[in-house]
Amino acid sequence: MGKPQHYSADLPARCLQLLEELQPHASQIFMPRQDKGLGPLTATFALTMAIPIITLPYERLYNLDNADFHYADDRQLKDELTASVKTEMGLEKLSHSQFYRPDVWRFVTVDRPPFFNLGKEFPHPVSESLSQEAAVSAAADMPVSLWISCLRNALAHGGIAYLDEKGFPSYGQPIKMYAFVSGKYDRTGERRQLVRLNILRINQTDFIQFLRDWVDWLQKSGIELDAAA
Repeated sequence: MGKPQHYSADLPARCLQLLEELQPHASQIFMPRQDKGLGPLTATFALTMAIPIITLPYERLYNLDNADFHYADDRQLKDELTASVKTEMGLEKLSHSQFYRPDVWRFVTVDRPPFFNLGKEFPHPVSESLSQEAAVSAAADMPVSLWISCLRNALAHGGIAYLDEKGFPSYGQPIKMYAFVSGKYDRTGERRQLVRLNILRINQTDFIQFLRDWVDWLQKSGIELDAAA
């Protein structure tokens, strides 16, 4: 495999190809000494591939300061893609984006302490809120910049919860959904203070389809991969 021409588009496409080709094999892989009723490691594999698929374009095309030089900057490599990313990330509603599908994402916020610790729990009241229709509308109407920030931060900082088919955390049940949790901090004082948790939810099947839509959008935004890569 050759050096990528454009990390922000080539690496996501390569990771998606790995996901498509190897997911059937992952569906035959189970954790040793665990009940196979819990299911194979497909959710973990999809999440692993999602990290570079999402974070590379975010970090190298969008989440850059205004300095003339940045040590990992793809903005000058393909004007069409850079402009497309800037436009999509600036949309006022997620439902207006090219990679949106109806009724797939759900969004809620927790804006009052005490805030929960994912290391200990994913609270049932939050699961219940995510199951309401209001959470579907909230996701559709949220700014794309907030959505991508929440998703990227959760992937980068470990803010991920595995949920069952009803959207609740439970041992002894197969994983069917992901919750992505991102903290918003007040940095005006001497010490940063957590003021809000932003939470996205999506089921595993829809998440994999979203990754396809995301990579397809990147590819159509001016990038042609080198066939010899």
